[in-house]
Amino acid sequence: MAGKENPISATQFFDNATESSEIEGRIQSNCGLFAIVYPEENPGQMDLRATTLRAGADLQHRAEGGAGYAVFDGTGKGQFVRGLGRIDVAFQDGRLLPKTPDARIAILHTRYPTAGGSDHLPNIQPLTYEGISLAHHGNLTNAAQVLESIPEGIQIGGQYPDSDSWIALNAIARAKGNGLAEKMINAQREFEGGWAFIATDGKEVVASRDPQGIRPLFLATIGDPKRPQAYLLSVEPAPFNSLDVDDWRDVLPGETVSIIDGQARTVDLSPDTEQRSCIFETVYMMHPDSKYMGQLVHMARRKAGHLLWREHPVQAD
Repeated sequence: MAGKENPISATQFFDNATESSEIEGRIQSNCGLFAIVYPEENPGQMDLRATTLRAGADLQHRAEGGAGYAVFDGTGKGQFVRGLGRIDVAFQDGRLLPKTPDARIAILHTRYPTAGGSDHLPNIQPLTYEGISLAHHGNLTNAAQVLESIPEGIQIGGQYPDSDSWIALNAIARAKGNGLAEKMINAQREFEGGWAFIATDGKEVVASRDPQGIRPLFLATIGDPKRPQAYLLSVEPAPFNSLDVDDWRDVLPGETVSIIDGQARTVDLSPDTEQRSCIFETVYMMHPDSKYMGQLVHMARRKAGHLLWREHPVQAD
């Protein structure tokens, strides 16, 4: 791509991707997201790194193209590791981050390998820009317009990512607002499509879901919900099962949740009047043990098969 080290406009970004497969490759979906946040008064009661990697293994069925995770000490300082392939490959050869006793926040992302840029290491999330780290599941259908709304353009390609997630992160970082939550709320007003975001500045963690509820996102607690040992965020409940988590809920369509100072609170709730949950989550992406929209994914798939047979009965093996 010409001028990879220079700011690029939306026209250049999409014109340079002339094949449809290239354009699709810049719009990532089907990813795994997970985050764990320790309240300030409860550091180190769990092995944060081990918990995060265990959750990543529980989300491996969603994506095997690459994986990355980051840990933060609660003051804004973070460490990152990224790699291509499954988690056991991406983090081999001593690439695991060392255990950090004072770590309070961790974010993990597993990436679905679509065409065009699937082996571009800078695309492995969490992505970081201007002190904000972002993990993203879904896609922005108006990524070109969002990019065009950034007058100064953005660095893209080469040593930089070339995905719509990178465009979203740049828009969030440059949005108006006092703090991460306000920036995300303001930036998302210009976004279209389906998404689940988990972002952090190393102190606050903010999670959000698109207004139509196309992409799922869940919030859980470990321990007493009124004074939890940890908060968890995940794109599906599968990791909660292995972590013996009982208290969890959907992040609602259009909801933005802020976790800071040991508390999780809804800072915005702007749902669309029409909900459009992606059926692909149920029929393909989620683990059969996950519970989504009030029922186990396994049972939803069985019921779908029964309904299909009623409409189109055939004799089969």
